[in-house]
Amino acid sequence: MIGFRLVCGNCGSDSVLEKSGHKLLDCIEDRARYGEGIQRKCLDCRNEEFIIFRTWVDLYHST
Repeated sequence: MIGFRLVCGNCGSDSVLEKSGHKLLDCIEDRARYGEGIQRKCLDCRNEEFIIFRTWVDLYHST
């Protein structure tokens, strides 16, 4: 079986966590733009990146 490893683009470490998630990208008046994708975080240098697969607009509800 052939596999692959995730490496940090900043420091080259292979101590990288990956998870799916969504984030609030932008908020204009009562509209919020969200993004869904993959979030990666390096455990060594704390570099983070978020790769967006799709976006959508919804009413903004502050908590």
